[in-house]
Amino acid sequence: MPGSKPPGVDNVVCTARVQNQMDIGLLTFCMPGAFSPGKFPACVSQLRNPDSTILSFQSGTTVILGTKHPVDALVQLYKMLYYILKRTGRVCTVRDFRVQNVVGNAHLGYDIDVVKLARTHRMRSMYEKSIFPGLHFTIPTSPIRFIVFRRKGRFVITGGKNGRDIHEAYNMVLPWLEPFITEPAEEDEEEQENKARGKKKKKNIRKTSKR
Repeated sequence: MPGSKPPGVDNVVCTARVQNQMDIGLLTFCMPGAFSPGKFPACVSQLRNPDSTILSFQSGTTVILGTKHPVDALVQLYKMLYYILKRTGRVCTVRDFRVQNVVGNAHLGYDIDVVKLARTHRMRSMYEKSIFPGLHFTIPTSPIRFIVFRRKGRFVITGGKNGRDIHEAYNMVLPWLEPFITEPAEEDEEEQENKARGKKKKKNIRKTSKR
């Protein structure tokens, strides 16, 4: 479809169990960028290359967020264990590493009439524009869930276990969305105003620099 963007993976959510893990309070001192929110019973560690977040609970349950591949998530987890070993001498092991959810995204390049889609498939969709601009959509016999937006036919794919699930879900949902495609997406008034403001701002900056 002209103007469409093929599906890609945005986020992989993985879990694991870390054995011999230390107290959450001590863990915050071992990990760079780690902190423990007062009311949240976990240590939050933010790592780079690739950017990711690890939630470490006192029970040893660990959640890895933000990577685009399970291998990267596992590497980040072992990076955390390396910091613990380096700074405390404690050896931790990983058990039950699993992929819980793969989140992808795509767009068709055309607006979608989400109101009509919701009315036509009431049993498979949920749409409350005043609460959230996206339409939640499901397909029979599939665990995959979709969040469809009007502008340019953008939608989020969630519930997969790997990249193949995301691509298969994309091909699966197209026949359901195509009848509700409208004219090629054009810039709305708000986007035009934002662009005009941006150009005006650049001109003012250039004038100021010349002075």
